[in-house]
Amino acid sequence: MGSLSRIQSYAGLSTINDCNNENENNLIIDAKVSISDLNKEIGSSIQINGYDTIGGLVYKELGKMPVVGDTVNFNDLEIVIQSTVGRRIGRLRVRIL
Repeated sequence: MGSLSRIQSYAGLSTINDCNNENENNLIIDAKVSISDLNKEIGSSIQINGYDTIGGLVYKELGKMPVVGDTVNFNDLEIVIQSTVGRRIGRLRVRIL
């Protein structure tokens, strides 16, 4: 995983406190973060499949209007919607499993 300060300034990612003290495995990201940037920064391998942003891909995987708390899994990641703005996803919590 890249250095956390680089992630925060480069891709808009930030850590969150997790009740299980697994902070290094949890990130809050803006849904507008590109899939390729997320893959590069955390070493994941999410396939782009025609979507540029992680929010777009999550929206497609849900197949419905997003609601806070909705969860999708990709390979070694659990992604939970943390906020929405109208029909759009605002922020996501990414948990590296």
